[in-house]
Amino acid sequence: MFFNLGAILRESEDSHIAAAIQYTVEWLNQRGIYGSMEYLIEYLDKLDHYDALRKACSMFEKDKVIGLVGGSHGLLNSQLERLTDQLDIPMLTAIDDLETGDDQSKINFFPRAQLFEAIVDLFRHWKWNRITIVYEDDERT
Repeated sequence: MFFNLGAILRESEDSHIAAAIQYTVEWLNQRGIYGSMEYLIEYLDKLDHYDALRKACSMFEKDKVIGLVGGSHGLLNSQLERLTDQLDIPMLTAIDDLETGDDQSKINFFPRAQLFEAIVDLFRHWKWNRITIVYEDDERT
């Protein structure tokens, strides 16, 4: 099987996400777990929501991407998420999103505050004796 994964990113602000995508796809391809996978990253010259939507639509139509990775800008991700919801295509994001909505397509790799108790239980089960939680803002403490 062959899969395309797309991403709409801002070049300097989201370079860490681009590196993570590249590493993950290479790792998966070396192991052959999901067949063959490629990634396509489109960069925005400036924070332009229309350009981001245009690039995403092009990826879905021409490149047949099966999932979209969003960058670190919450409002831009919200625009892209509306599109992926309508097209029933998964959107992957790793930003800390305080809002809990009826996301149809979003898969958030950042653990929500409500999951911390379950995460702590897992650490206890595995008998890990240290954990560090780092918050970006005071609203999380």
